[in-house]
Amino acid sequence: MMKEKFENPAQYEWGSFPFGNGRSIPDIRYDPVFKAVFTKETPKSRFALSDLISALIGRAITVDIITANEPPIDDSRQRCLRFDVACKTGKGELINVEMSFNPKTSEQVRLEYHTARLFVGQDLHGKDKTYNDLKETYQIAILAKERFFPDENFAHSFLYYDPDNRVSLGGRTRIITVELVKTGPVVDKPVEEMTNAEKWAVFFQYLTDEEKRGTIIEIINQEEGIAMALETLGSFTQSELEYIYESGRIKAELDYQTEMAEARAEARLEGRSIGLAEGRSEGLAEGRSIGLAEGRSEGLAEGRSEGLAEGRSEGLAEGRSEGLAEGRSEGLAEGRSEGLAEGRSEGLAEGRSEGLAEGRSIGLAEGRSEGLAEGRAEGLTQGLTQGLNKASLDIARNLKGMGLPISQIAEGTGLSAEIIAQL
Repeated sequence: MMKEKFENPAQYEWGSFPFGNGRSIPDIRYDPVFKAVFTKETPKSRFALSDLISALIGRAITVDIITANEPPIDDSRQRCLRFDVACKTGKGELINVEMSFNPKTSEQVRLEYHTARLFVGQDLHGKDKTYNDLKETYQIAILAKERFFPDENFAHSFLYYDPDNRVSLGGRTRIITVELVKTGPVVDKPVEEMTNAEKWAVFFQYLTDEEKRGTIIEIINQEEGIAMALETLGSFTQSELEYIYESGRIKAELDYQTEMAEARAEARLEGRSIGLAEGRSEGLAEGRSIGLAEGRSEGLAEGRSEGLAEGRSEGLAEGRSEGLAEGRSEGLAEGRSEGLAEGRSEGLAEGRSEGLAEGRSIGLAEGRSEGLAEGRAEGLTQGLTQGLNKASLDIARNLKGMGLPISQIAEGTGLSAEIIAQL
């Protein structure tokens, strides 16, 4: 069993921290320290990595290969430093493990991105390859600071899932997160009641906390993989520690530059949003003013044009109506006057004609009646003496009855006009 004196100085950001028996250790929660522990080419480092992954995915695996995913050591100023541990198991499963001391707010999206890249990076070339040849892929993120999920569970395993119907897709990718800040309730449990995942989480979070040193030593004594991780952590040479610190410094510098770039981008986006809002407001006011002036001008011109057309139309209709009424009145008066004069003239002529005809008819009737009476009287007295001229008299009488002039009758019968007149 390991026995230690709990006489550590105050904890500094990196360490090293005394861990008894003259040993000093850096804080394993820092990204470059974590990677250095689990990628060292020793059996103990490899065993510790296999034990950590087995505890987090819930089944035993053996790490077969650690794949390079960052620039070589002599290129330490490469801008894309990554401190995750990419490895492959003996069955070909792909696993990426990382410690994030200061995770960003976009951590979940970043994890999803790296999971996708790891999964689609598998080789499917060849006639005999199908999608079923794709191996299970795990993205494991140990988050040293910040809470990302609202519950109190420190570990989560995410799969593709239909939340409405509670059905899992059953795919081959998983994202596993460990939030170390939620291990407060766990560290107070008896070590023998802790799961392997809980032991690893407590080890990471409280390794340099002298108040929890007794619990850490008990965990180390019970868990071989954690003991090997601690042994690897304490075995770095001075040059290895200097490289770890230098890598961490460079990463801190790059993180700062990244944060500054992100801050500038956010500020630029916020500035655009504010400028857009202000521009819209000012543009709206200016546009209203200009639009009002232009609208008035255009409205005046259009109103005049439409008013002129409408006025003409209404004036024409109204003029027609008034003109019709006035024309009717004047025409009625003038028509009456002209009609009266014309009627008088036509009535005079027509009256004369009708009076002449009627007078002739009346005169003829009266003349016949009177002539008949008078003729009978005279004819009676003269008939006795003029018997010889009876035929001429009958003819003359008939012609006279036909309305021929007396002169013509006298010429035709040889009778005198006086005799004919007496007939």
